[in-house]
This record gives sequence, structure tokens and C-alpha cells, in this order.
Amino acid sequence: MEITLKTEDEKLIFTFDSTRWSLVKAYDTLKDVNAFSDSKVDFIGVLDENKVFLIEVKNLRNRPPNASDGIIKKLQVDEDSKYDSKNQPIIKEMLDCVKDSLLFMTLHQRYETVESDLWIKLQSFLTNKEVKIVIILCLEMDNEYLPKIDSQKLKVIRNTIEKRLKAVFSRITDQVLLIDSQSNSPFFKIKYQT
Repeated sequence: MEITLKTEDEKLIFTFDSTRWSLVKAYDTLKDVNAFSDSKVDFIGVLDENKVFLIEVKNLRNRPPNASDGIIKKLQVDEDSKYDSKNQPIIKEMLDCVKDSLLFMTLHQRYETVESDLWIKLQSFLTNKEVKIVIILCLEMDNEYLPKIDSQKLKVIRNTIEKRLKAVFSRITDQVLLIDSQSNSPFFKIKYQT
């Protein structure tokens, strides 16, 4: 049996094997979470009872030509920034999403929540030293954003983003992955729907 979750724009379909995943939720749509923060990961899940997943999805495909400047700004380092100039804006967004999501799951009991059983279960996983935390950024990008970024430059940007994610999250996570719908993820399937 499978569990299917879609992104907000319904372009990306994630399929999880329910024999391995004991919990999978569209985290950013939960009432408790929306009352707490605007920065949140898209999906959370528990795999094989020993891994907690935080999955953030950025779909930058098929943007109108006038939106390509915004995409470029998200992906490229701001050399003039006084604060953390080595991180692209997309890394900063990921930091906020993961930080706020973990904070809520850890401190849920301080808030009046609708799904308290869910948060108790997640908190028990997060505080168990044997449980691994996995952070995934699913970054969908077109092959080319003409005329500014060609496909070779996009590969370099992707590699830089993956390295920065691993560096930024090295203290709080056991694994960080940058994937897209073309990747062969060992954890779930992703399909891009046109």
C-alpha cells in the first residue's frame, strides 16, 4: 500500500511505501503548525521507526521568463552581504524552515494543539538518540534559465547548495540530501506532473 502526498501546486507527487513509513504528513498544512510559524518544511515522516525526515520542496520549474531573475537571486550567493555571504538565499530559507519545524515539534506541549498525539509521537522520536534525522531538499529546476544560467552553471549551483546544506545542518542531522524528480531516492518516489 502507498501513501501519496502532493505539493501545493500539485506538480510534484510523492509516493511513500506504507509498509516502511509509519507516519507521513504534509506538515505545512497542519493547523497546529500554521498557528505557530510561517517557516515550515513541506513534509515530515518516520521511516522504519528509526529515521525522522524533514522534507522541503522548492519547485522552480516552468517559471515565466520575468520570474527568472527571482530564481537566480534564490540560487546565487550574495557576495555583498555582511551576514553569512557564503549562503544562498535558498539555504537561509531551508535553515528557517528546519529550525522552526524542529522547534515546534520539540516545544509542542507549550501550545494548545489539535493533534497532540502526533506531536508526542514525533517528540519521542526526536529525543531518542538512536533515531536518525534526515533533511531533504527537493529542488526542481529547469535545464536552463536562459539567458542567465545555463545547464552547466546549474550543476555547479546544485553542488554548492548541497555542500552548504551539509555544512549548515551537520550538527543536527545524520543525513542531508538534495534531490529532484530525476533522482532515484531510496526512500520514496517523486513524479513531476506537467
